[in-house]
Amino acid sequence: MTSFLIHQFDVLKKHVLSAAGFKNIIPSDCRVLSLQIFKKTNQRVSETTLKRVYGFAYSKFRPSQFTLDAMAKFCDYTGWEDFCENNEDELKTKPVKDTSWENIKHNADKITNFTLQALKNRSGIPYQQSIKRAFINEHFDAFIKTDCTATILAAPAGYGKTIALCHWVEEKLASNAAGISDDIILFFSSNALINVFISGKDINGWLLSLLGYGTEADFSTILDIKQQHEGNFYLVIDGLDEHMFKHDQFHILLNQVLDIFSFYQFYTSFKLVLTMRTATWINYRHEVEDFKEKWFIGFTEIDDDIINVPLFTVNEIRELCTNINPSIQNFIGFEVAHNFNHPLYFQFYYKQHKDGFSLNNIDHVSIYELITTFILNKIYLGANATEKTLIIKALIEAIDLTGGTYEVHKYKLNDIIRQYSAAYNDLLGIGFIRELNKSSELQYNAVIQFGNNNFLNYSIARSLLYSNNNTFSPELIVDINGLYDNDHKVQVLKWSIMYAIKNDQQCELKYLAEASLTDAGRLEINVFINDMLEKNTHH
Repeated sequence: MTSFLIHQFDVLKKHVLSAAGFKNIIPSDCRVLSLQIFKKTNQRVSETTLKRVYGFAYSKFRPSQFTLDAMAKFCDYTGWEDFCENNEDELKTKPVKDTSWENIKHNADKITNFTLQALKNRSGIPYQQSIKRAFINEHFDAFIKTDCTATILAAPAGYGKTIALCHWVEEKLASNAAGISDDIILFFSSNALINVFISGKDINGWLLSLLGYGTEADFSTILDIKQQHEGNFYLVIDGLDEHMFKHDQFHILLNQVLDIFSFYQFYTSFKLVLTMRTATWINYRHEVEDFKEKWFIGFTEIDDDIINVPLFTVNEIRELCTNINPSIQNFIGFEVAHNFNHPLYFQFYYKQHKDGFSLNNIDHVSIYELITTFILNKIYLGANATEKTLIIKALIEAIDLTGGTYEVHKYKLNDIIRQYSAAYNDLLGIGFIRELNKSSELQYNAVIQFGNNNFLNYSIARSLLYSNNNTFSPELIVDINGLYDNDHKVQVLKWSIMYAIKNDQQCELKYLAEASLTDAGRLEINVFINDMLEKNTHH
């Protein structure tokens, strides 16, 4: 692999444009430039290669030695080395006006504080009432103790990655202010990366310009300054997700981020921190395979290497409740904690019960109402709603409900996934479904399953209701009796009962007598019906 710094290659690109007579370049010019290079050097650099060189197309790899030499020859040099030798002054990292660590920190702090404020304003629960998460300090403590350069936080939308990261960044800034540490934290959301395309710069040049440097510099300038300081330079990018960008844009951005990592991975003071949704991590984790010894991943086997952000613990739920309403003593049982450990569920409940907030009045219906709110907001409303519904329907139809197998080989759904790829990525992104790669040396085995049993049981109930004309009928009970697992029967029945009561089909609940349930299951259903009828009467 050819070794060079980004600004060195940028200088060559400018020379090539000058030799070709272009002040600026657009995609269609790459064909003309390719012909000019071939005519002058008798070496063919394809139009596609030049589009990659000038940032109009995605490139996984840096330019080859052949491309560098051909471009240098076009500028009347014998090759890349000759170009470098004859342009030594221009290629050098020029000294900048103010290279003090404190000045860099000051500029970074302005950007970081702006990012913090913007993200805090978007917090579903008022940020001042949100809590610090224990896992993130544990994750970063372990990361810093290694020789790794980069780390990642990956989880579906709504797991609390961003708010947890904001608290960690605030702690780092407070530590700096107290004189305990001397770190630089450059923190921004991936929304800001749109500026890369607007400015026409790569990420390296854009970030340096934010810090007060010219495009001729690179991060090594900053990291060299660090030699006189005790501290790290943290480049933190929140929400680096493909759904935020057009496909080609995301490839270019990710490639540039990985280029920054690649160039500076051996600087012990440089630390790259990314957060992304599980769906993006699944699709692009292979990109870090070549450098995996320099990436601190921090996943657990239980999540199959796709989620490393845990849900709320009981203590975290209790602390959050106290922050929201200090006057209420919350008694949180295991079942409540289990149902409200998803930060997004908690957020929805908070929005519905801001006045006199408490979890003490939670009943058996509450979690079902939260899940329906989640599904309404994340699936039925907004873009790709029809397509997402069709994919869920296809997944349920492919599951062996009577055999108790609740995952499907991906190839069975390949056609609908290809047809509705944006909707599929949306479902992965919110964690409604997940994709697991269980392949071995002898067999490819990618499977799709629902993100949790709540989503699975809801989807089964909706599918069975649809098949029975959306009525709570004897035929529906027969279908539910055919389910393999008793727990799934109970949960699917609850969803069906909830639908029946909300749609004035209470009289049809008499068919529950035909349901094949254990005594415990029947008791659970009766309690649920009582809570459901009472809540429906109050509404």
